[in-house]
Amino acid sequence: MLKLRWIRAIAPLLAAIPLLAAPADTGLPNIDWEKIARNATERNEVMLDGPLLKSVAGFVAQDKKDAADLKTLLGGLEGVYVHNYEFDKDNAYPREDIEALRSHLGKNHWGRIVQSFDRDAGENTEIYLKNVKSSSDISGLVIVSTSKRELTVVHIVGKLKPEDAGKLSGVLGIPNLDPGKGPK
Repeated sequence: MLKLRWIRAIAPLLAAIPLLAAPADTGLPNIDWEKIARNATERNEVMLDGPLLKSVAGFVAQDKKDAADLKTLLGGLEGVYVHNYEFDKDNAYPREDIEALRSHLGKNHWGRIVQSFDRDAGENTEIYLKNVKSSSDISGLVIVSTSKRELTVVHIVGKLKPEDAGKLSGVLGIPNLDPGKGPK
């Protein structure tokens, strides 16, 4: 009986596996994540789009206090992409790729809403929103967080209200989005 319930629960995810072969266009410049990961001592990635994201939304929401709101929020998204790498040496990832990403975000309808920079610690975190035409019209969010030994890039695609961004904290590998605490 337990096995049958488990199979029913995982079936939507298995049905969506072929969709992984053709990820959606994220609207960001191509970054060679494999090249970055070669030097990493730890690698955490989440790449969900289309129907797979919709399927996973139901599983994720089950464990959360505001499950219905979170499921609705995730259901309105088109993609969630998280890349997090840790390194055992300083500056072990190609900074030119990340600078190209920041340059792209500085143009192309993205607006930086948060920047936290600490030169001595070698840390820089920025949060960008896309297509901010009104306070309720956001079509994407990107977090770029770098330090000497860690790189995190989070890209959320889809309709998102500013007040809902915090609800994604800790979901699907997304770091803390609380402006008072900053991303992890």
